[in-house]
Amino acid sequence: MGIVTQNMAKKKSQVSAGSGYSDSLDDKKKHARKIARGLARLFPEPECALIHDSPFQLLVATILSAQCTDERVNATTPTLFKKYPTAEKLATSKQADVEKIVYP
Repeated sequence: MGIVTQNMAKKKSQVSAGSGYSDSLDDKKKHARKIARGLARLFPEPECALIHDSPFQLLVATILSAQCTDERVNATTPTLFKKYPTAEKLATSKQADVEKIVYP
């Protein structure tokens, strides 16, 4: 059981249903920072298998990767982003045109 899971299980066992207990925003921020530090220690140089040049491209690639392999996404996205390089261009595209690229 990882540190995040252990802490969540511990917290759940300390708080009974209907107790009215609620973390303050500051407590939630501290907890999030603690988790981020733990993840940074475990994964000091994380690598992303999805090829991307911008947050927009990473978002689209991540959505596509939920439906197929990262390898397939990396083979598809260059064509997709060449035709639709921005969120605005993709948003105004015809669904059928995008589907032809994504589902060849």
